[in-house]
Amino acid sequence: MSVGCYYHFGMPQFRDEAKGRISLVHPWDMRNYFPVAKYFDELHFDGVYLASVAAHLDNHPGMRPESIAGIHMRDLNTNEITTAGQLMDQINEVRTHFKPERWESFKQDMKYFEDNMGTGAYLGSMQDHGGNATPVWIMAAYLLWKNAPASEATLTLTGLVDPVLWAFLFFVIARTFGARVMLVTLIAWGTTDFSRFGTNLMGSTLRADWMVALGLGACALRKERWALGGGLLAYGGLIRAFPAFAGLFLTVPPIWWAIDQRRATGKVPSWKEFARVQRPALRAIAGAAGTVVVLVGLSSALFGFSASWGTWTKKIVMHAEQPNSNHVGIRNLVAFSPDLVARKVADQNRLEPWSAWQDTQRQTLARRKPLFYLGVLAFFAAALVAARRMRLEQAAMLGLMMIPVFFYPANYYCHYVFLLPLLATRKESPQPLNEPEGRTSFARVSAIILAMGIIQVPTLSAWSDVVYTYQSIIILGGFALILLPLVRNALRGLPPEAESPPPPPPVPVPAPEPEGKAAAEGVPVAV
Repeated sequence: MSVGCYYHFGMPQFRDEAKGRISLVHPWDMRNYFPVAKYFDELHFDGVYLASVAAHLDNHPGMRPESIAGIHMRDLNTNEITTAGQLMDQINEVRTHFKPERWESFKQDMKYFEDNMGTGAYLGSMQDHGGNATPVWIMAAYLLWKNAPASEATLTLTGLVDPVLWAFLFFVIARTFGARVMLVTLIAWGTTDFSRFGTNLMGSTLRADWMVALGLGACALRKERWALGGGLLAYGGLIRAFPAFAGLFLTVPPIWWAIDQRRATGKVPSWKEFARVQRPALRAIAGAAGTVVVLVGLSSALFGFSASWGTWTKKIVMHAEQPNSNHVGIRNLVAFSPDLVARKVADQNRLEPWSAWQDTQRQTLARRKPLFYLGVLAFFAAALVAARRMRLEQAAMLGLMMIPVFFYPANYYCHYVFLLPLLATRKESPQPLNEPEGRTSFARVSAIILAMGIIQVPTLSAWSDVVYTYQSIIILGGFALILLPLVRNALRGLPPEAESPPPPPPVPVPAPEPEGKAAAEGVPVAV
């Protein structure tokens, strides 16, 4: 049922306008990520919409630029909505970034997307934000698509990568943590609304890779494959940046061990002793660091550091600064005001009507910055304390809870919440399905994550800015409920799963012996 929920019970989400039928391809997502990856040398992170307009003009011989000058599109150099007419010089200039044969290839690829989506949707999609993935993701997608034409066959075939990755992840979770843990994470994965913004990413390519890497990293750490686990966590962070908290939290339990040793013995442990006791953590951290060095180096060698990581950093800083209606986190809560919701302040006379709402969000956040920093500090301090006695895979999953605290992610990136039950698993072997779970930490965390998905349902009918304010309350409230008992256990010096062990099996009570038999054996019988 959960798998059916995520995959719409087999019903594709989009229509191929050229063929007049439904299609498995997610064109709204792929029209950004496919060209950015395949033509990154020419487009970088700011050229996809400029080149899309130029290709549209070239694919319609005789069309004059003036006829589309009023089309609204996002200037990816400034992150602001403008018109094609205001950017026409850049639109004409972008063709010079391509060799002739590459430009012909790009035009054909964009013709596929325009035919698939319809001209109106194709041009309207340029108010999105382009491709935001890191150069490491671009590198993987480039290798996948560099010689492939944009077509239904290509994107349907590569769209199968994500379902295969999901299936592999849940198989490994079952092998590592047991069937019960896998089934809980699977239910949360398929039923949470955090995976959706109107639609979900079914039909896209390589959009699940970072979550799969994080889950596999936790499994590798649980199996004591320390360097592999650290490397997988780092890879997940290198694809989308904000998951790097999973790798960063690998450092927290070793630091706590050193602090506790200092308190117990009155002296700081020597490096030799620290390295001996914390060898697993050091190997995991080394695996993460090595992965970062190798993948940043490879992507920089392929695309150039400045052209890749430099331009990506500029783009992400701009993107993170701008309020967006479907983003969640502490920032969303602090900037919310019932009197300044989009329904009341959106200005239809502006090129981007929601920009009036964005202005009020910035102003409200600026006035309440101390409250924002207080919230960040409270969650971060609680997480640091909660990680005190955690195993490495638990600490990594705990680190993921910091994403909506420090960052301002789109709601669909919070789909990772389905992994959080992994932070509350037992150290012992997985419990069979036919045995009751009892009132364990795993049961409590799982119940909170699953309840979050249920509570989301009545929030979905409002304007998007209100919907995702509600969902910010849900995710942060759920995280607080998870953190508080973990902090309590940490302060008591207990491991996180020590909250309530499963109930012991009942002790069989022997049946009383027959009265005659007891008397015959000389046992006194009460009368």
